[in-house]
Amino acid sequence: MARARRTDATVNVKGLDQFRRELRKIQQEGGPDGIALLKEANHRVANYVIAKAQAKAASVGPMQVKAAASMRAGRQQARATIIGGGARMPYFFGAEFGAYPGVQRTRNNRRFIGFNQFERWKKPGNGNTGYFLFPTMREESRKIIDMYGDELDKIAANAFPN
Repeated sequence: MARARRTDATVNVKGLDQFRRELRKIQQEGGPDGIALLKEANHRVANYVIAKAQAKAASVGPMQVKAAASMRAGRQQARATIIGGGARMPYFFGAEFGAYPGVQRTRNNRRFIGFNQFERWKKPGNGNTGYFLFPTMREESRKIIDMYGDELDKIAANAFPN
C-alpha cells in the first residue's frame, strides 16, 4: 500500500506508481475510474495547502496576499500540484521567495536600484525557504501526509471493495 513521507518541500508517496497501475487495471476490467478518484484526491490536498498558505500570506503582507490569491490546484494523477503567478501576477515568486533589495540593475540602457518592493531573499535550505507557501508546506506536512493517506484509503476502498 502507498505510504507518504516528507522530504524538504515535497511529500513523497512510496508505492504510488504501483497503486496507479492497479487502479488502471481495475478500470480496464470495468471497475470504478480510480485515476479520476486519484486526481480528485490530489486536487483536494492541494486546495487544503492553498487555503492554509493564503491565511499565512495575510500575516506577511499585502503583496503576499495578492500573490497567494493567484494560486490554484492542478488536477494530476501523480501529484498534488499548486500553480501560482502567471501573466497577471508576475511578482508571485518575488513575493514568495523575496529578492536582494538595493541591487543596481540595468534595463533598456537605464540603470536603477531594483527589487526593493520584495521582502529580503532567504537563502534556501534549513527550513528557511519562502514566505507563505513553503512555510505552510513545512508546518502542515504531518496533516498533509495524514490527509493524503486518508484519501488513498478511500480510493482503495472504492476501487478494491474486497
